[in-house]
Amino acid sequence: MSSSPPPPRRKLRVLVITTPNSNRHTQILQLFATPPMQHHFETPTISPAIPSRSIRSQYNLLRTAHKAGIIPQEEWNAISTPENLKLVKSDPESLLKCLKDVPITPRYNNANVHYCVELWRKAKGLNRGRAVLACVLAHLIAMKTFVESDDDKFDVLLEDNVRAPISIPASLLSNQNGSKEELYCECAE
Repeated sequence: MSSSPPPPRRKLRVLVITTPNSNRHTQILQLFATPPMQHHFETPTISPAIPSRSIRSQYNLLRTAHKAGIIPQEEWNAISTPENLKLVKSDPESLLKCLKDVPITPRYNNANVHYCVELWRKAKGLNRGRAVLACVLAHLIAMKTFVESDDDKFDVLLEDNVRAPISIPASLLSNQNGSKEELYCECAE
């Protein structure tokens, strides 16, 4: 009885959380462009990191939280209308006034305020903790991208501090042992 050969292995598809167009982004692309990595991985897709300073403003925080999937759609629809955004330019404190006609979503433990209002109340006083919130939001956005991708597009989710052993020719190393090939650790520093 003959069995057919196993199907060829496909390359793993990677989603990496990093700041686009940064040094780390370049280093990650270089890492995955090396022959040992190219053999096993496709070119990584980038999910953008969230700089903590970008979520200082009320609108940017809520927009980022919406991308992460934690803002009720009804609330976001009311906040993101062009009329409301024009009003906010002249009066930044008026952003959440548009929620008065939006019912409070019952899934948030019978809250007596809108989720956006509660999120802003908690987030505006974070100060140094804002970096942690930005990191959490970036991870939520990446995980949302990961699970909502078509045909199981991704196999691996990585942060930009990824490290991988890479085999390189000894001629590129200043090593005294004379071996033909050495391993070193490639990392995004």
